[in-house]
Amino acid sequence: MEGLLVGQLMDGFPPSTDEQVTLANWRTYPYMRWSFQHVRELVPSAEIANDPDEVEQLSFGQADFVGLRIDGGGAELTLDEFLERSNTDGIVVLHRGAIVLERYMNGMAPRTPHTPDVRLKVSARSRCRYSCSEGRAST
Repeated sequence: MEGLLVGQLMDGFPPSTDEQVTLANWRTYPYMRWSFQHVRELVPSAEIANDPDEVEQLSFGQADFVGLRIDGGGAELTLDEFLERSNTDGIVVLHRGAIVLERYMNGMAPRTPHTPDVRLKVSARSRCRYSCSEGRAST
């Protein structure tokens, strides 16, 4: 539904019909903006605990993203513009084993459960491989 804001979804009790996130719409925009951070309220799922003794702490590095421009369908976008237009909830960029960018949007925080989208991971991996093969990026 166009014009519906994330803050309006699932608001009130009961939420109005057009503001309800359901199994029929939870993976479509704009409902996915709410559902990807509330998936346990929609489908049976469980947190899988990690072994604290096996967690490797990542270091933090520096990278300059100020000059980065991303093709946004004919428009050159800054990283911030791209993240806003793509409805990104969170992004972490690793370079040589160090976190060089970590940012959260749409009410998400580092420990917020979130539905992973495998399509995005595959797309990002493919784009990175292409950029490396074209000499525009390196591993």
